[in-house]
Amino acid sequence: MCSLSLKNSERMKIISIFILISVSYLAFSQDINKQKLEDLQKTAVLLEEEIKVKTASLNLIQEEIKHLQNLEYLSKFKIKFDELTMLTTLSTDGKLRKSSHPLSDVITHLKKNDTVKLTDYQEGYWVVNKDQYFGYLSEAYINDTEEIKIFREEIIRKNEEYRIKKENEAAEKKRMQNEKLVSMQKQKRNEYRQKILQEYGSVTGQKLLDGYYWLGMTNEMARISLGNPRNINRSVGSWGIHEQWVYGGGKYLYFENGILTSFQN
Repeated sequence: MCSLSLKNSERMKIISIFILISVSYLAFSQDINKQKLEDLQKTAVLLEEEIKVKTASLNLIQEEIKHLQNLEYLSKFKIKFDELTMLTTLSTDGKLRKSSHPLSDVITHLKKNDTVKLTDYQEGYWVVNKDQYFGYLSEAYINDTEEIKIFREEIIRKNEEYRIKKENEAAEKKRMQNEKLVSMQKQKRNEYRQKILQEYGSVTGQKLLDGYYWLGMTNEMARISLGNPRNINRSVGSWGIHEQWVYGGGKYLYFENGILTSFQN
């Protein structure tokens, strides 16, 4: 009977150990899977960022290839790359206008098959030169040949590059102006600080610069420490001048003949 009980006890102990090992293995396996998932997610993020960078680089390269192909194509028509102008003919009678607005004044009338020089392109209108006239001509009047389409692409590209260049120049100019302004403000603050320290001494001057105030200080010192009040209520009598300085946040300073005699917050 004792032997049978011992065997049952040993059997239960073995089962308990087995369950403990199984649970531990399961928890360990879950930790491994969790770590593996986190590692894969991090790798995926890195790959996505790399793909974005590579894609952006590829787009720039493809744009440059397209640009060079366009220039190669246009070279057959003796396009002036430095001026980026092109001669073409009108597909129908047209009106040369002062601006790209369809109701703007007409400078002159052009005939079908007239030769004009294209110098720029702006939202559906070519900027053209015809003899002594310069103006805007709707693209509807121009023979839209393959070379015209490619020329338009290069004009738009050139204008976009010019726009970006000007924006960058303006941003750089603004940055330099801001730096200069910050430098001037910093210099003025330093000069003002030195002036206060020289006038009131290093200890008192620093307390004023730090915004402290105390009984017995003058109204000039209060202005240095707290700035100008929102309002000043003044009473004048045989005793002298009594002033109440009102600041924000419920702060009040009371001066008698220019000396701070009390205050309340």
